[in-house]
Amino acid sequence: MFILTNKKGGYFLSGYNSKFRGLFFAEKKDNDFTLFKTIDSISVNKTPVQINNMFFYYEQLYRDASLSYLMHNNSLLIEVQGGCELLLTLDMREIYDFSSAGRIYEIKKQDNLIIITYKKYSDDSLKEKLSEKVLVIKSKAEIELVRAWREQFYEHDSLRSSQLNSLWVFDALKLKVKNRDNVVITYSGNKDNAAEESGSVHKNFDLIFNNEKHYLQTHFRLFHNKNKKVNIPCMCASKALDNLIVAVNNMKGIYAGLPWFFQFWTRDEAISLGALIKEKKYHVVKKILMRLINSMQENGRIPNRYPHAELASADGAGWVFKRTYDLFEELDRKELSDYYFKKHEKELIKEKLEFSINKHLEYFFEDNLIKNNAKETWMDTSFGDDTRAGFRIEIQALFLCMLKLLNYLSQDLDNKNEKYISLEQDIKQKAREVFFDSPILKDGKDDATIRPNIFIAYYVYPELLDKGEWLRAFESSLKNLWLNWGGLASIDKENPLFCKEYSGENNKSYHRGDSWFWINNLAAICMNRLDKIKFRKYTNQITKASSEDILFKGLIAQHAELSSASSQKAEGCLAQAWSAAMFVELINEIY
Repeated sequence: MFILTNKKGGYFLSGYNSKFRGLFFAEKKDNDFTLFKTIDSISVNKTPVQINNMFFYYEQLYRDASLSYLMHNNSLLIEVQGGCELLLTLDMREIYDFSSAGRIYEIKKQDNLIIITYKKYSDDSLKEKLSEKVLVIKSKAEIELVRAWREQFYEHDSLRSSQLNSLWVFDALKLKVKNRDNVVITYSGNKDNAAEESGSVHKNFDLIFNNEKHYLQTHFRLFHNKNKKVNIPCMCASKALDNLIVAVNNMKGIYAGLPWFFQFWTRDEAISLGALIKEKKYHVVKKILMRLINSMQENGRIPNRYPHAELASADGAGWVFKRTYDLFEELDRKELSDYYFKKHEKELIKEKLEFSINKHLEYFFEDNLIKNNAKETWMDTSFGDDTRAGFRIEIQALFLCMLKLLNYLSQDLDNKNEKYISLEQDIKQKAREVFFDSPILKDGKDDATIRPNIFIAYYVYPELLDKGEWLRAFESSLKNLWLNWGGLASIDKENPLFCKEYSGENNKSYHRGDSWFWINNLAAICMNRLDKIKFRKYTNQITKASSEDILFKGLIAQHAELSSASSQKAEGCLAQAWSAAMFVELINEIY
């Protein structure tokens, strides 16, 4: 199974038997965007013997043939070597439009092109046309028209307990390649545009491959260290994260994950920026941070995601300003801060940050702590009345980090404010009193449930406790959360809500047992910082487990969202940004 992206919001997912597989392209919808599916699958009449990850393209090898796949703009490029047949199965629709009514495909040859026109009507009477899309195929292969509807069962959706695990798809045609062919498949809402791009891509086929190779060689590197086992998985994770940095609607951002988290989720983006800081991609980090900071709402929070979702985020602003602090600290260390940020930009960030802090104090402050509502933290699902409403440890740490940044910027700009210096100390002291019941650092003010969120608290605000206190808290939590395959459960293994197996779409296990790779990698960073010798066993096992996920499980060269607690598997969303980002950060941290 492999996935490609075009850096413009589209992707091609092959080998994963799900309704989210196939070829998708991003397109504007009202003031937002959506994904439009075109091809469900490309089937070859041969059995592959090997799949090679070439980092910028994927290569399928057969005994007497090979296919190389690459995405570029609104096209999928396939280089075919050797005789074979390619069956193109279509499923043209918006990604969440599962209606089977009023769907018409027309296929015709025009000059050296195959033009597929898809028309969507409101119902089977075909009176009201809702949309028309075009897929253009340029190929010198012999064409055999199939034109057959059939019901496709999606095994992975069934395993995830998805309510919809079969759809009607359209076997359109076969491309019969005799020896060698460069196949270009181009999507557009306009036939002439699709035909023009298809011709241009076909003409520059080899050049496009060479340009992608050059991008790879100039933007990515192997790490050279004693532990060579981390070199390749780290490069894979770095490229996987880069694939999710996309530009849609004139906006640059990071998809939370593919195939189904194709949005800019604030906390996921901010968390993922840590790896880009380590990789010295400061311009990209600044651009995304400024977009997020400038989207601040009247209550001082930053929206949960773009396109908009109703779910609120209690930690989005905290993570954005945590990464802002990390960026400034890194740039100041290299004496580059004034190069990347003009004084007026620093003043704008300080103004926005101070506004956010004051609005948090107005709306969410109670008895010297920050309060959140149900499902507003990163653990944003509910099951059995488990919503994490109230006062949560990582929310306090993130707010303290916001205050630390404000005081940092105030000093840099020579306008210190004692009010915020005192406030940081007061909240820190209150959080210590309320949450630290040695050796336990509680997950909630009134909730001693053991969860891995104490590692987030250390990561964003290590000043909360002293080293000895953190050591006791880490050791105490690890006893309840550690999984022998090399991960952390998302809740105490003895808790009644704990689920040892991933439960899919119903959320039962999602934050109540499932092991999240981003948290595992973050926890390893924290343990390495606190006491690398004492925790070496854990950091080594986490590094090994994450490496194995990237190299040998799920999608090739991608880091999955999570695993069942019982044994290591690649589950949830199979190409997750913050998983890859935290692994890159972990390897940079340790090696």
